[in-house]
Amino acid sequence: MTDRVVTDGADESERVQELALRPKRLQEFVGQPRVREQLSVLLDAAKERNNPADHILLSGPPGLGKTTLAMIIAEEMNAPIRITSGPAIQHAGDLASILSSLVEGEILFLDEIHRMSRPAEELLYLAEYEVLCWCVGCPGRAVNCCDELINVYFQTSAYK
Repeated sequence: MTDRVVTDGADESERVQELALRPKRLQEFVGQPRVREQLSVLLDAAKERNNPADHILLSGPPGLGKTTLAMIIAEEMNAPIRITSGPAIQHAGDLASILSSLVEGEILFLDEIHRMSRPAEELLYLAEYEVLCWCVGCPGRAVNCCDELINVYFQTSAYK
């Protein structure tokens, strides 16, 4: 029996090479100048305030760089990033476990969120609603009182 040249998984050297190919900073991100400019303004403002950036929704067809942009955002904000995918979250408890284990400022990137199970999706909406109510209810603070909140970055397909 001979060794297979093609396997179903990536070895460590392939992962390292893939990470080396991705841009690490916003100014290294080629293409989409409008997206780059808007993200730059948002991230610069968040750094000036010494707060995490607000929630960001990255949407579009495959290959536009949504995953790369999420990793760049984490690098620019000097924040840890946790990457998971919608199909990996089968139950609301799976999502609750992820959300409850995040630390302040940590970025959650949900790839293919449109494929998440309905109960988990409903929990996500509930969590966002609770965050919104808490922000609006902050006495003496602006509506954007997200200095203690965790940023959640989503990736969706263009159409559900």
